[in-house]
Formats: sequence, structure tokens, C-alpha cells
Amino acid sequence: MEEDSSLSGELAKLLTHASELDEREVIEGRLGYDLPKLLFVIKEAFYKMHFPLNRRFMAFQDVRIELDVERHAAKAVIVSSSRFVAAVTFDGRFASSHGT
Repeated sequence: MEEDSSLSGELAKLLTHASELDEREVIEGRLGYDLPKLLFVIKEAFYKMHFPLNRRFMAFQDVRIELDVERHAAKAVIVSSSRFVAAVTFDGRFASSHGT
């Protein structure tokens, strides 16, 4: 669990793809919290699940998150790279409660 506080602009750029922040204001209005922080939390959870299976460290830019805000669902897509198999996706869900 993470507090739903905002990430700095510089940190958000390091952790996200520009495409993940498309319509940021609209998405944050629906969610009520910081989109880059949500993307960070989802990617962190994905890495914790993926590492024991693959035994390879990934950078935040190795994964792109696709959100379905209405269903509180997320898809983690491994970005094409020589270190990883391209176009592998994993589906999950997210929620917020009492500031976390």
C-alpha cells in the first residue's frame, strides 16, 4: 500500500511513458488522486510479481500501463526489448481506500 500523495514532476517523468499520461486531468478527476502515483504503484506490484518468474530486473520504462478507470482495471504491457519477450500482458485491478 502507498499513500495517495502526488509524485514530483521529475519523478513522474522517470517512471512513466508519455502515453500513460494522456488525458491526465480527466483521469485524475475521475479517480480523485495522482495518476503518476497510481502508475508507480501498479508497476511496482507488477515487478514484484514478475521478478520471481523471470529472474530479470526491469526498469519502469520496460512496462507500459493501460488503465480502464471505470472498472478499476489495469493492464501491464512489457514494452518490446531485447531483454524481454515483446507484447506480454498481465491484467490486474486497483483500488483506493482512506488515502492509500
